[in-house]
Amino acid sequence: MRSMRMPVRILWGERDAWLDPAIARRLRDLLPNADLELIPDAGHFSMEDDSERTAAALADYFAR
Repeated sequence: MRSMRMPVRILWGERDAWLDPAIARRLRDLLPNADLELIPDAGHFSMEDDSERTAAALADYFAR
């Protein structure tokens, strides 16, 4: 993963009970051009738990 050079945004539910947010932090650390946004009060399905915040994070990423 360290050889990947494209920008990556990782969105992760802060309360994900299936995949701990520590995994998201590890991915961010492994990918040189990654940033991480934890979605507060969201679980594994952050797009359902907080669709507005998830959509805003994606819109911000694609607007770069």
